[in-house]
Amino acid sequence: MFISSFTIGEQIKIPRLVIYIVVDGMREDSFDLFGDLYIGGLKYLHERGIYYEEAYQAHAYTATSPGHFVLGSGRYPGPAGVLGNDWYNRKLKKKIYSVEDLEAEPLSGESNHVSYRNIPTNAIGDWIKITYPKSKVFSIGGKDRSAIMLGGKNPDGIFWFDFKIGEFVTTSYYMTEYPQWLVNFNSLQYPELFLDSTWNRILKNQAIYVERTREDDFPPESSSDKRGDTSFPHNYHKSNPSKEVTFYELWNFPWVDHIILNLAKEAIEEEQLGEDENPDLLCVTLSMVDGIGHRFGPFSHETMDTYLRLDRKLGDFFKYVDTKLDLDEVLIVLSSDHGSTRMPEHSRRLGLEAGRFSENIKILTKKLNKVLNKKYGEKKLVETIFGGWIYYDMEIIISNNISISEIDSILIPLIEKEIWVEKVYVRKEIEEDNNLDNWGRLLKNHFHPIYGGDLAIVQKENYIYKGKYGTTHGSPHAYDTHVPIIFAGFELNPTVQVDYVETVDVAPTIATILSVPIPIEVDGKALKLNLTKGGE
Repeated sequence: MFISSFTIGEQIKIPRLVIYIVVDGMREDSFDLFGDLYIGGLKYLHERGIYYEEAYQAHAYTATSPGHFVLGSGRYPGPAGVLGNDWYNRKLKKKIYSVEDLEAEPLSGESNHVSYRNIPTNAIGDWIKITYPKSKVFSIGGKDRSAIMLGGKNPDGIFWFDFKIGEFVTTSYYMTEYPQWLVNFNSLQYPELFLDSTWNRILKNQAIYVERTREDDFPPESSSDKRGDTSFPHNYHKSNPSKEVTFYELWNFPWVDHIILNLAKEAIEEEQLGEDENPDLLCVTLSMVDGIGHRFGPFSHETMDTYLRLDRKLGDFFKYVDTKLDLDEVLIVLSSDHGSTRMPEHSRRLGLEAGRFSENIKILTKKLNKVLNKKYGEKKLVETIFGGWIYYDMEIIISNNISISEIDSILIPLIEKEIWVEKVYVRKEIEEDNNLDNWGRLLKNHFHPIYGGDLAIVQKENYIYKGKYGTTHGSPHAYDTHVPIIFAGFELNPTVQVDYVETVDVAPTIATILSVPIPIEVDGKALKLNLTKGGE
């Protein structure tokens, strides 16, 4: 399937460079809440881009790996087996990391054995290289899984931040040694520059934060170091003065994203991205809205301030790109892998039913097995509950000739009595795809015929699978699925689009702009953009 690019006169025009930015955990309403305070890069994207305000991740389990996979590949995550950051392999009876690759050796640091090797599909960078073999593809980010999922199978380089050593790293799947420019960048020891520094609000008027969010010190907040440092100012220091410093505590601060954008400049400069007729791709995955959001919530002073600082840092980055290459020659794309759920305690204050159910899951597993044990004499017919799915032990069921539909009929009424459960779906109805409702459709997009479970549970709105601190994401509800999609730069006509679109549409749209064929198995479609100022 080939979709031609747009033309100016008789000549095909394509961007010299595509900068694909994914802000981990960015809710679409962040532009509604804070947009009038933006003065930098987010303001530029919102006002000068084609903004899709009804864009959604169209799968049920909204986590980092599936979200980035969708944005990179244009495919729903279920058939590819990208069922979560971790997923349960019922054949091996254990949890698997989404980008695990035991053959890939870390080149440095304490990174995992990871790569894109075991993902059974290509991504946008791979499509580009088929059409333009001399194009360069780089992906950098705060998390290994985000940079890897966006970068695809055959990039020129993928690097992520190792919080233990404070450097960007990769594995042997991608290269045998680091480029000298990355070695030089790591030697600058950026994390060291932040030691003993203080994070204060960027705006002096605290009342502005209270108006847009809630009070600063909110009891369910929790910093990753368990110091209880949950209100401004936040001080960054060594995690344990008696030991070698570790940088894990940077998850409490917005600065890693700033370091990533500095590295993005370095990649453009040193790899000469966008400087010839072959279009290059630079993927930039920014993690700290998610990291800070988990600890302080999406309606916290910390999250708001992280957005304001990211806006300014993106503004500096775009000025660099404009000076270096001219933004009219560069396509900038922004989206997110998922949103975030308001803290249940905050929801209850607003008069909404809400709660936490991580402990309920542990109890439920035992309760269901106890009931089944009385019926069948088997101790553990429910193998596990993972990623919203209940997994039966199929070896026991088959060997004892137990009816799956009978087990379903016993368990579903028990599950539906749980205060946090909205609806239960049977595996068969997901497989057969017979008149599924919206949640069922999202489950279908997240279902794998081999690795999928047997009963799918949709939680009630404002209930989260989380302990007593912080918040999370992962549901099929709009606050987790509704994300921004923006195309900017490259002489695009600024518009606001209100039609429903999905994140699977982003990669094919980039491909179309670049005159790159879209693989036939891709689930998304190319969006129709008004691509030239004053044009059609």
